[in-house]
Amino acid sequence: MEDFPTLDKAALNAEIVRALDELVAESKFHAARIKEGFAETDERIRRHRLEEEERARRMATDTLLARETPPSYGEVPHRLDRVEGRLGDVDARLDRIERTLADIREQMATKADLEEVRRTMATKIELEATNNKIKMVADGYQNVDKRLDKVADLLQRPW
Repeated sequence: MEDFPTLDKAALNAEIVRALDELVAESKFHAARIKEGFAETDERIRRHRLEEEERARRMATDTLLARETPPSYGEVPHRLDRVEGRLGDVDARLDRIERTLADIREQMATKADLEEVRRTMATKIELEATNNKIKMVADGYQNVDKRLDKVADLLQRPW
């Protein structure tokens, strides 16, 4: 322990009050910093989620459904064999469209599952933000702890 000069009671009380005032001021300073850090982190997470939602919305609107439009026939031919041939083509196209629709439905279900996983899992930004919050709280506690040690040393001084 350090060798402290002997102080009278009034000087010791004044020194303790000054040290406690500094402790309170420093605690308020760190509390404000921590609060600002939490607000900043929450804002960063909010912006990140908005960006993710916007990206998902763009992907949903950019997805185009497969459509087939029959070619213009001009004047309708009256020959039965030509109509039957075209009906065969229509049946083949319908089969391809049904397979394509089944593939699209499967892809959309997978995409929805992936989006749900993405929404529920913590993102790297959220984890970094939480890490920053923890560091700020630890820093504040460390500084307050140093101040408390200083006050404790004052209280241990001999009269």
